[in-house]
Amino acid sequence: METLDADKLFDLALHASQTNDTQKSIGIIKTAIEQSPDDARMWYLLGSLYTDIGLYDKAVQNMEKALEIDSQYAIARFHLGLLQMMSGELDKAEATWQPLNALGEKHYLTLFKAGLLKIVNDEIEQGIALIREGINRNHLVDSLNKDMETVIEHASLSLSQ
Repeated sequence: METLDADKLFDLALHASQTNDTQKSIGIIKTAIEQSPDDARMWYLLGSLYTDIGLYDKAVQNMEKALEIDSQYAIARFHLGLLQMMSGELDKAEATWQPLNALGEKHYLTLFKAGLLKIVNDEIEQGIALIREGINRNHLVDSLNKDMETVIEHASLSLSQ
């Protein structure tokens, strides 16, 4: 039987995650990490999978590992900050997100983080506007746009109360 390389395993794990087979995807990506432990994508995907099943501490650890390997991995940085924000560690999230400013103020990740920070500071309408602009500029990560749409829905509910 042919041994699959880490890139092929990454693709298989990603496919399994897209078909909601999270446990299978975790097993595959762990095998890929054994083959390629210095690939930040592997650690990021594992962190994302742990997020999907509610294992946030493990998700944070794996996102941190991805950034340890590649501090410029912007999507991992954004997700780590989001996890920190969700767990009430706003100062930590802001520090994690700070390097995203280098992407420019019109980059979708910069807009998302700015919008989220506005929302947590009760500037909900401005936050929603920034997130919408980020969604319009993000043509790479559809799942992130869906997550941000959910944020908008929840934030909009608090406006109507």
